[in-house]
Amino acid sequence: EAHLRALPTVRDAVAVVSGTGVGAHVQAYYLLERSTSPGPDARGVDAATDEAPDPAASASLLQSYTLPNGLDVAHQHDHITSGLYTEIFGDETYLRHGITIEDGDCVVDVGANIGMFSLYAHYAAQEVRVYAFEPIPPTFACLNENFARHGIDGGAFQRGVARAAGQDTFTNNPNTTG
Repeated sequence: EAHLRALPTVRDAVAVVSGTGVGAHVQAYYLLERSTSPGPDARGVDAATDEAPDPAASASLLQSYTLPNGLDVAHQHDHITSGLYTEIFGDETYLRHGITIEDGDCVVDVGANIGMFSLYAHYAAQEVRVYAFEPIPPTFACLNENFARHGIDGGAFQRGVARAAGQDTFTNNPNTTG
């Protein structure tokens, strides 16, 4: 991780070791300082135009929801947000099979939706960095707002994550998103 972070264009990196002995392998994940593809980067600045959206205008259009633990989140649908809360905060479904969140960890939330797991990780331990990826624009707006409201360290990215670089089309039903 330190070697990757030392590169001038790398913002942050995490390495994950799987297996032991001869069968062990390492997967490395890294984030670049600035995207060269169209669309907003971690700061919300569009690389093609170098312009940032007006966060006050975007945030004012979002719905708020108070979770049972008292946290206020930007969201799209009460029933979906309630279900995500139960799954992530109540049942701790994402912490199965030995997964833990420790002080100083780096969490990558792929398909982050509105950021419920990102919020969970942020409050689970001290100095946790969370990098969340959500490609659907209205859902990303909620994710980005939740990062801002809760001061989550790391970044929210309006991008999909895949094995190889490329473009694809997502199917989105606005009535079933978080």
